[in-house]
Amino acid sequence: MDEDSTQSNLLGLLAKEWDGTGPPGIMDIQDVVGCLSSPPSELMAAIDELFVEGMVDMNPLKTAVYLTPEGYARRNAGTLSALTFDNRFTRELPADPETANRRRQVVGACYAFVQPTKVASPELVAYAREAAALLDLSDETCKSDEFAQVFSGNRLLNGMAPYATCYGGHQFGNWAGQLGDGRAINLGEIINRRSERWALQLKGAGPTPFARTADGRAVLRSSIREFLCSEAMFHLGVPTTRALSLVLTGEQIERDMFYDGHPKMEPGAVVCRMAPTFTRFGNFQIFASRGDTDVLKQLVDELEDLPYQILVIGNTDNVPVGAHLAAKYPNNWYLAGARAASVVTYMEQQGVPSAQLVPVSWGQEHPVQANDTEEGRAENRRIEVRLRPVIRN
Repeated sequence: MDEDSTQSNLLGLLAKEWDGTGPPGIMDIQDVVGCLSSPPSELMAAIDELFVEGMVDMNPLKTAVYLTPEGYARRNAGTLSALTFDNRFTRELPADPETANRRRQVVGACYAFVQPTKVASPELVAYAREAAALLDLSDETCKSDEFAQVFSGNRLLNGMAPYATCYGGHQFGNWAGQLGDGRAINLGEIINRRSERWALQLKGAGPTPFARTADGRAVLRSSIREFLCSEAMFHLGVPTTRALSLVLTGEQIERDMFYDGHPKMEPGAVVCRMAPTFTRFGNFQIFASRGDTDVLKQLVDELEDLPYQILVIGNTDNVPVGAHLAAKYPNNWYLAGARAASVVTYMEQQGVPSAQLVPVSWGQEHPVQANDTEEGRAENRRIEVRLRPVIRN
């Protein structure tokens, strides 16, 4: 047996005695010799070398050996058990005191704890190697059954604390009040070896208190779109969430694909998404609309240290720019851009760091109402403000 194999077997044996928390498990060296097939001289040489490297330690008489935190990390490098969770969002922000998974209005809280719904037979369809590398996960780990179990929602790792966030927003041009993560369940926040923060979120892992009348599930065809488009957009240079994995659930989900009154059963699936944060503008809107300034301030403080940009998006109706303004604004692209720039200037004057502000012009291309009435055109002449996490390669 070669030296590397002896060291690996030794680290594996000692890791069984210790889960990385609490005091390490100490093994008598004679017991170690009895458990491993390596010659005693080779095993002692391996212990000595790992001791010098700081991977193992020994008692004062050197009759027993145990794993150090460094050794545990090396033994588990690339595995799910090596993931380091630092769940700042749930640690620093108020939770809904009710823990039952029933549909409801969540008031005075940024999120509700909720467990993913277990599925019948998880099966990995695909994983993104580049996204997995951001979590320091090996190919072997991503192809394992444990990976499929975890990222289908069937199994939780130490440090995971699943929750769904509360946010508000507009639908079909009208303020809809509370929306929230209806079929998205956040698993927690990872700190990788480069000290980068990545939040993990399952989409399609079952209903949450924000699911309203939906089942909280996702089907394979829409999950494939999300998985492929997320990674494609990133590699095209478009900042977006990343996709870690796509897992079949082994269950059938009823969907009316063409919305024609003929629903059919389709394969269910779960996508795991990754982002530095899943906090969106709607997380702030819901508390502003309710006048809940205490929670709003807590949320602002939580976001302060996260890398993000503020997109200020100018929009117009479809009426051509009048002759009296044409010299200054040749078309609606210029007019919408000027509208965004004026808001950016105001925000900068109010103390928002200019490096975070990004003016954007959408011209007349994204109406929220038909332009055939004055009321509709008035709604289309608007500013949208969006938060965009800064996603690094």
